[in-house]
Amino acid sequence: MRHFFCVLALFSLLMPLGAGASEGHDHHLAGFAGLTLTSETSAFTLGADYEYRMEEMLGLTALVDFALFDTMTTLVAAGVVYHAGDALKFVAAPGLEFADGHSAFAIRLGVGYDLHAGGLTLTPNYNADIIDGHVAHVFGLAVGSGF
Repeated sequence: MRHFFCVLALFSLLMPLGAGASEGHDHHLAGFAGLTLTSETSAFTLGADYEYRMEEMLGLTALVDFALFDTMTTLVAAGVVYHAGDALKFVAAPGLEFADGHSAFAIRLGVGYDLHAGGLTLTPNYNADIIDGHVAHVFGLAVGSGF
């Protein structure tokens, strides 16, 4: 959890740099590439997320991540996104993790910072996936577009 607050502090320092106003779209779809770190190992991670923006500061999200450990681990979750201004956002999403034929309840807590470049959104982000009392740290970059 300490990592989550360190990343949050870093993103809050970036806020004065500006990231462009919200594109005004209700829907956003993004692909993700990054790294998942656990206490034992690390894995390249790919994923995707969809957000429906219900109002200026609140959205609903659905996401899937595939962590490529020795065996693939899949996280499927749905939750809420709180937009604290034009760029900074927080995610809370309960879901399920599937690995080695087993499933477990998971909670994803995350923070991201949307940078707009033309029609694309580049979002560096950090997520803490809490599963069975253990935390997996997920760092990466999402690239998406609103519609």
